[in-house]
Amino acid sequence: MFCGKCGAPVPDGAAFCPGCGNPVRPAPPAGPVPPVTVASPAPRRTKYRLIGLAAIALAVLLVVVLVTVLFGGRSYRKAVDQLMRGVMETDAGRILDVIPDEVTGALGYSSRTAAEEGLNAVLSYTTGALDEAYGPSWSYTYKIDEREPYSSRERMDLQERYARYGYDLDLSDALEVEVELTIRDAGGRAAEQQDIDLTLIRLGRNWYLDIFHMGGAF
Repeated sequence: MFCGKCGAPVPDGAAFCPGCGNPVRPAPPAGPVPPVTVASPAPRRTKYRLIGLAAIALAVLLVVVLVTVLFGGRSYRKAVDQLMRGVMETDAGRILDVIPDEVTGALGYSSRTAAEEGLNAVLSYTTGALDEAYGPSWSYTYKIDEREPYSSRERMDLQERYARYGYDLDLSDALEVEVELTIRDAGGRAAEQQDIDLTLIRLGRNWYLDIFHMGGAF
């Protein structure tokens, strides 16, 4: 080692420099090199990502609820389909499902069960006549040709007509449709065709048959 003051060489273990007498501090003994600790990276924070996913899920849920509220319920086309299938497939239950419960009694039956039995008897006569004419393999198709919404005045007149018979219905809409019914024989050829005029009424979110204008369907 060397003196830090005069630069003269100093023997190992000497306490003073032999050249200038300057005290010499011995070098500390060499020890093991302490290990270097490498900190592991902190985990990524997912708080904001989770909040974003929750916000997206909430937005989707709100859209589903909004669509259900605005566009849910039975459409007028579904009501027509229920009627046509009920008539042509001898299923009065389908027909009664699209007649407001409040006015089912206007059909002249004491209960829904009695109404189903009575209507099915009428429908069986119709389908039986078709069986005789075209065989049991006949089929049918239909399409809605025209659709004419009621004006506000016409809708109010119809609502007042129900009121005169003791039925307090709140009609939110009404429309008239023309249904073209085609009966096809076993070979799929059109054998008969009939135009049926129907009026449908809307109560809340569902469309129903207007009992005053459904005679042409039977």
